[in-house]
Amino acid sequence: MDLQKSKDRRRKRGRPKQYDPEEAIGNALQVFWTRGYAGTSLAGLSRAMRMSRTSLNAAFGDKRAIYALTLTGFREEMLEIVLKFAHSEEPTGDALVELFRRATQVYAGIAGKPTGCPIVCTAPAEAGVDPEIRRLFHTFLLDFDQALSLVLLSHLSVAAPLRPLSDEEASNRGRMAAAVLQSLALRSRAGESSATLERFARFASELIITPLQSTLLT
Repeated sequence: MDLQKSKDRRRKRGRPKQYDPEEAIGNALQVFWTRGYAGTSLAGLSRAMRMSRTSLNAAFGDKRAIYALTLTGFREEMLEIVLKFAHSEEPTGDALVELFRRATQVYAGIAGKPTGCPIVCTAPAEAGVDPEIRRLFHTFLLDFDQALSLVLLSHLSVAAPLRPLSDEEASNRGRMAAAVLQSLALRSRAGESSATLERFARFASELIITPLQSTLLT
């Protein structure tokens, strides 16, 4: 009888988790960020995430599922940075420059950390051969287009309420700003200095904003 009670208690308690899901996915991101999707093995993920391959599959699924989770987590982190600038009190051009500078800091990383954006720098190669990753990558691109359009709309509606942007114009300028972010990511991955990237970001911001300011003054 006592033996049965002991078994019941163990069954109720269950087996405690031996991993932190957020930490495990963060470690997986570092592997994909460094090696890319094709260069990452399940054995490598198992070591980085400190989980057996059996536990890995049970908790997160296959390699593609883990990859999708890492990109989704990074997307949320970057979108949070972008959307903060929708409420910035800085002039629109300065806000864009600061946004690009902040993104460049993330892309530059710290000593020993990968550079660039894990989405822009790893997903394109796989998007050509994997429809699910292509869909995911396209969704992420649209997310950043829309977020940057919102930043522009928010600033310009305050700065010049008599000259609202059309949806199409906001969308196109948001895509231009997103293209700058993507270029910063790739150039950071290629090893360009932060100072060089910041000068490029400032020039690009002027190209995006100056035509609007000129129109507003006429």
